[in-house]
Amino acid sequence: MSYLESLIRCITVFFAAGGLLLFMPYGGVAMEAVLHQGEKNEAHAALGAILPLSGSYEKFGDRILDSLLLAGGFFDEGRETSVELYLEDSQMKPEKARRALSELADRHRVLAVLGPVSSEESYAAAEEAEKRGISLITLTRNQDVTGVGRYIFNALPSTRNQIRHLVGYALGQRAAGEAAVLYPDVPAGRDAAGFFRDEMAGRGGRVSRFVAYPADKADFAVEVERLTGRITDAERSAGTDKAPRKIPFDALFIPDSAVQVSRIVSQLVFYRADGFQLLGDSGWNMPETVAANRERFEGAIFVDGFFANGAIPESAEFADRFYEVCDREADSLDAYIYDAMAMTLQIIEAGKNPTRERLRLDLAGMNAYHGVRGVVTVAPLRIMDSQHFLVTVRDGEFIQIIEP
Repeated sequence: MSYLESLIRCITVFFAAGGLLLFMPYGGVAMEAVLHQGEKNEAHAALGAILPLSGSYEKFGDRILDSLLLAGGFFDEGRETSVELYLEDSQMKPEKARRALSELADRHRVLAVLGPVSSEESYAAAEEAEKRGISLITLTRNQDVTGVGRYIFNALPSTRNQIRHLVGYALGQRAAGEAAVLYPDVPAGRDAAGFFRDEMAGRGGRVSRFVAYPADKADFAVEVERLTGRITDAERSAGTDKAPRKIPFDALFIPDSAVQVSRIVSQLVFYRADGFQLLGDSGWNMPETVAANRERFEGAIFVDGFFANGAIPESAEFADRFYEVCDREADSLDAYIYDAMAMTLQIIEAGKNPTRERLRLDLAGMNAYHGVRGVVTVAPLRIMDSQHFLVTVRDGEFIQIIEP
């Protein structure tokens, strides 16, 4: 659903409920919106969000907005929404994110801000948030950003803990004592790859290949050769270049999106690389992509913090409601954003006179919040951690692994 469609849907709901929605254009671009029910009321709390709402990453921003609006109750006819939501467009640019944080904090005096998305944006906004004493709930996979200061949170579960879980299963249940890592050369990719290597070493395993690639790369021939070795002239002369090749590792870990992984696996097939366990992280939770490339993902295992078809009723209910409203399947990022917004709203609604400092303290002390992904606890480093799920792929479908 596009940003415009989200707003139109909000307008339909609010006018049907006798409410009011205001939309304010800024500089000719849909950069800022205020959503609330009823007449302007100074008692309403205000939150802000910094998202890419225009430019190359507009569709990504639209997807995040879906979860924020759903969690805020903006799609629920008859529900009194206790918060105003101000939106600022960052276009995924650090300086725009920095200015957006200042605008939200100083002009609109919001209690907290959700976003931004990228690592670079998050660091820029975090510096401003820390100066102003306002909680910033980042959506980046680079969780080191919380180290900027005590006002900086991260809505995603601990990457290190997820990978620890994955490695434990790979070693204990799949006998994957030797592994290779192929990772995108960005902060989140480097972190995940490093965590995997450390966990393998700490548990008696070994990473024998550790290969990086540019994040925007589409042809992985060079990287695959570094993993599997080149096809030699002797192999071609002997006619063995078409036979399956002996691969010097038991598992291959790729912490990237399912879209990129499908491209990489197609190159592995071309090089006749087979006979190892494919492992991944939450970036693989893209049901439509995996279903469209089912042969490439068959038998693969990934770890994530949200599983719609598992044993948690709230997860299934969220997935159904999300599909009903947004006309697409919810992924793990949708669930993380929803929980971050819903948790923040719960704290605000429970307080008589919420302040920025009170909200920060309550967020930092949150323990056992029951969200759509399960029980969420804010860890000491202000990471919103939760249960981890191991998922395998069978015939293009995600199946939860029930561990012993």
